[in-house]
Amino acid sequence: MNEQSIRERLLEMEKRTPEFEQKFRKEIKKMMEKTLTRTERVAWSLSVVLGLTFVVLFSYVAVTAPAEFPLLMRMMFVMGVVFGAAWMVLGLWTLKRKSFNYVRQENMVHGLTFGFLLLLLTGLMLLGGQLEDEAVAIHMTLNGAIFFMIFGIPAVFNLRINRTESALREHLLKLELKVAELADAVQNQGSR
Repeated sequence: MNEQSIRERLLEMEKRTPEFEQKFRKEIKKMMEKTLTRTERVAWSLSVVLGLTFVVLFSYVAVTAPAEFPLLMRMMFVMGVVFGAAWMVLGLWTLKRKSFNYVRQENMVHGLTFGFLLLLLTGLMLLGGQLEDEAVAIHMTLNGAIFFMIFGIPAVFNLRINRTESALREHLLKLELKVAELADAVQNQGSR
């Protein structure tokens, strides 16, 4: 047989069937879902407690701060409440599911981390611009920038790596299933 006829035969056999799609989705779910271990359940439980602590503490400070407390600072505490609540909901959702999805939940974790740190840095820079003492303003902005570089930038890299790895795994699985399906079809045609 020449190369052209083999290629044409393989292309003729390559059809997307509902059975293939169902099998593919099942395999993707199995590959991307991980049941939580005991340690991971404890860690997610602690993250829920930490999120609740942020909600309570930041709410208390935002509400009870004196009137001369800068509005921008009060808004930063409100932002902390929102992110604490989001982190708490993510933790509760993960614990309820009893599994961790590497595509959705990993992206949410890194997105929340990056978003919070970016808004925090922006708030600190704006607040530093309003302060009269330049040394305190520079110190505040520099600390925010260092915190962002240590935790925010790696979160973006992890997010990008996670998306690329997930797409690559999905494509490899699709190829693997197709090759297995085509091999079965070739074997069935050869036995006729």
